[in-house]
Amino acid sequence: MGITTSAIVASWGANWSALGQDHTDFLNFLRATKLLYSMRGFEHTELEVPSEAFREDVDGHPMIQVEGEWTRWSEVERGLGLHYIEGSKLLLDRDENEWIYTPTSGLIQSSRYNNIAPICRLSRAAMEQLDASVPKKADEIEKKNYIQLITAGSSAVSRTNHVGIRLISRAGDVYSPGFETMNAIVITLKSQNAHISQLDFREFKPFEDRPTTTVALSDAQFNAALARTIELAQKPMRLNIMGSSCVTFASDLMHAAGIGIDVGQYPLGMGYGLLPKLENCPYLGGLISMVQNCVYSLFLMIYTCTPSCILTLGRWVVDIILYVPMKIATIFRNFLMLALGAAGEVEPAEGLVNDNEIYVNKVGNFSSRITSFWQIFSDDVGLIASPLKLIDWQDGLMRAHTYIHKYDGSPKLAIVPPRPEYHVLQGDVG
Repeated sequence: MGITTSAIVASWGANWSALGQDHTDFLNFLRATKLLYSMRGFEHTELEVPSEAFREDVDGHPMIQVEGEWTRWSEVERGLGLHYIEGSKLLLDRDENEWIYTPTSGLIQSSRYNNIAPICRLSRAAMEQLDASVPKKADEIEKKNYIQLITAGSSAVSRTNHVGIRLISRAGDVYSPGFETMNAIVITLKSQNAHISQLDFREFKPFEDRPTTTVALSDAQFNAALARTIELAQKPMRLNIMGSSCVTFASDLMHAAGIGIDVGQYPLGMGYGLLPKLENCPYLGGLISMVQNCVYSLFLMIYTCTPSCILTLGRWVVDIILYVPMKIATIFRNFLMLALGAAGEVEPAEGLVNDNEIYVNKVGNFSSRITSFWQIFSDDVGLIASPLKLIDWQDGLMRAHTYIHKYDGSPKLAIVPPRPEYHVLQGDVG
């Protein structure tokens, strides 16, 4: 008899007591290894083959799938000795072999990192519903593959914690690659090695809001993005919180799919973008918005009416006047980056490195963010792979493509907007 994970947590303790059994170690194992969240998440997703996380044996003993075979928990515990490594997010047996969980075969021996494969397959009904939710132009009707950009949180600040990317084939295969380090992320500007995971570790974590933007892809676009993912999974790469981050990885795959978004932004611009929008303030928001529109219209009129030669001369004068102050500000910023570890490494880079490029819109392999004295004078060293650029894209051009999934208290893959209407950012689209 198949049962849900919530039913296990809620009622099995009483059942085991009635049968004179004690399997609290089983529930502790599911929580400690994070398997409970994956099982519950797949269970809440409309799959081609519905996910069945657990069964009870005839005597009430819990069973889970191992390599597609239903196996008693006691045999799994005795035979494999599975344990979870928190930093690397690896599930290992006593022989240090890696295991992952899939919704169709349960636990299988496979690598979490650098091994790109679908995490699940959506049902035909789910794919039809996803297709119906995506606005398409007349020449895009036959595009049945999708790329999804995912941010998280209800405010600009909280939505900058992580950016995810999904690829969904016309057959319903879902890829959720993550850009991760096997160690804890160091909150400095030091660089460390990164790997592509088969399942983004944030997929089943709790969230408040999860804006998800879905764009239809042709077969050629989808194949290009998937090929880029597989290519990156075979390469040594670096992670740095300023650039070559999850934001960079998402931008890289979107560029491969033919969706070019420049995520580069300087700290001042990003800091301004993190401030609350005054037009959203209660009571005064409408007035502030009206004033902003009037000022913008005035400056636009002045700009339009001014001869181009005068505009060009004005820009030259401003550039000359501000050159020295701006260069001093650049040097100060770069020295501050040095103090925060921009020239340091958490661990040595693997393989060949390229320190001649600042990685913002694509991920790469480098030793550290600052590698030479002359970079102290460079403006580009301060470029940040900014999630705000992606959020602005969601909130602007792709508003009708963006659905905000709400957390309902249970892990889930937030992929398909529910019917009958699709709630987009600050509005609805039928």
